[in-house]
Amino acid sequence: MDVLVLLLVPVAVVVVWWLTARTLRQRGTGGITRHFAGLFAGVFVGLTIMVAAAITFGPKDPGDPEDFAQTKEITPGIEVEHAKPHVAAEQTPATYTITQDDYRSGGAVLRKVEVLLPRRLSAAELERVAYAIRDDYTTKLPHTFIGLRVEGQTADTFWANARFQPEYEASIIGLDAQAYQKLAATDLSRYPSMVGSWMHDGVLGRLMVLYSHGDAYKLDEIYSDGSRQTEHYLGKRLAGGRMRLQKPDDENGEFYLLLANGDLQGWSSNGQYLQLPQFKGPASLE
Repeated sequence: MDVLVLLLVPVAVVVVWWLTARTLRQRGTGGITRHFAGLFAGVFVGLTIMVAAAITFGPKDPGDPEDFAQTKEITPGIEVEHAKPHVAAEQTPATYTITQDDYRSGGAVLRKVEVLLPRRLSAAELERVAYAIRDDYTTKLPHTFIGLRVEGQTADTFWANARFQPEYEASIIGLDAQAYQKLAATDLSRYPSMVGSWMHDGVLGRLMVLYSHGDAYKLDEIYSDGSRQTEHYLGKRLAGGRMRLQKPDDENGEFYLLLANGDLQGWSSNGQYLQLPQFKGPASLE
């Protein structure tokens, strides 16, 4: 394209020069004046062609969205099934495993990443991990969504999510590291008749403690802010070492099912909605 422009410019200068001088001669303009005007017009047109060519065919800004979207062909639906743990940054021991990494390209480019964490992170650690994941890909995508789960998490939803749109934003959905540690350190010795305890993660994260109370049972729900809610249940033993726990005044068909291995299931008229592994306490009823 550069060679073509170089050939076109002198031709355009000569042609414009000749046409301008010819037109002025027909009007009776003197020889020096018409050739000077023709040369000026020819040079002006030549410069205009060169500037237009530079704008049209010259290199574009690397940050131009049109160029950016074409820098790399992105294959959607890539899954990293056996990802190796990554270290987020040298200044933090937080590690993570990418379990799924999907890319979509189109009018807007979006990267969706799912991550498994060995433990809950602080807000600062979460931010470092999010930036490490975003920067761990050669093409800098304008939009990145990261959903994070924690090993042993009981909730089906993400424990936290982070977004770059393109600015960083994050929200912790389940129990954060401080709240979880506080509930995990709850002194359960005040429950001498404890049957079992379960950590209920999620938006309203809490520690659930079941203990016998005469011929019935009580279930304390303890929250990280120190508040406590107590519910009364009647117990009915079932085959296989299970026990059904239901409120005396229940009218909605909701109940808990305590399994022989200590797991706690939540049931309603629509079926099972909860499955919690035992956190602390005996594994079976006596």
